[in-house]
Amino acid sequence: MGIKRHSIQTLAAKGFIPSVIYAAQNPNRIVNPLWNFTLPYTFQGTVAGYTSGGRNSTSPPEVTNRIDKFPFATNANATDVGDLTLARRAVTGQSSDVSGYTSGGYPSGGYVPPGIPPSVNIIDKFPFAADANATDVGDLLSRRNSLAGQSSSVSGYVSGSSNVIEKFPFASNGNVTDVGDLTVGRSGAGQSSTENGYTSGGSSSNVIDKFPFATDANATDVGDLTVGRVQSAGQSSSTNGYTSGGNPGPGSLGGIIDKFPFASNSNATDVGDLSSGAGAYGTGYTGPAG
Repeated sequence: MGIKRHSIQTLAAKGFIPSVIYAAQNPNRIVNPLWNFTLPYTFQGTVAGYTSGGRNSTSPPEVTNRIDKFPFATNANATDVGDLTLARRAVTGQSSDVSGYTSGGYPSGGYVPPGIPPSVNIIDKFPFAADANATDVGDLLSRRNSLAGQSSSVSGYVSGSSNVIEKFPFASNGNVTDVGDLTVGRSGAGQSSTENGYTSGGSSSNVIDKFPFATDANATDVGDLTVGRVQSAGQSSSTNGYTSGGNPGPGSLGGIIDKFPFASNSNATDVGDLSSGAGAYGTGYTGPAG
């Protein structure tokens, strides 16, 4: 069977870029020198989605250590494919191209009994290639929950709950390092473009913070949500970040879906509402590439 060849125009239309350019833009990624073109990294998955940890609806509520997986190709229920090292809720997630990560969290469903820490600093990792339990591969700088998670092609990021931006490597197991600060400490929602991480909202803040993946640096305030709120969820397309749901103040729940662009620094716009009109304590997902 002959080798199927593509024109430069066809490869460009499919998102491929010259490997020499990709290597220069991504010095930490391994690029085969025999490849003329490379498909740029994208953190959106193509096979399955995962949910880890959380709290169930029993009375009294109980936290879970379950790792659930559901397919993108068909509409189907999730299956239990493994366990975290510790049951907990209010976690945040990161993804490399081969593994999922669950960081921080709160190991109690409600009242914290004596001897149980109110938060943990654990970074768990589980594989995408096989269904397996997670392993503890590192620690956050402190015990925290209700964090925002971001992912570059080579590192996972944790931000919020304080003003610290933490980073840990995907290539090896290790603890985080402090690589910068948010403009204000709060528990916001996380979004990721291919070049930058974003933390939006949190507490009563409407700030959209942006920090670079290429260098370790503080975040800058690049725009505002339509309304400040806490306990919202973050999502990312290849071109835009979204902040959905959340609690804008005492006695109220907001179902707003805000959208802001990755290509420029600007305020978010209200582009829709959640079906329930509410959304505090929700979590965000990003659909498959392609």
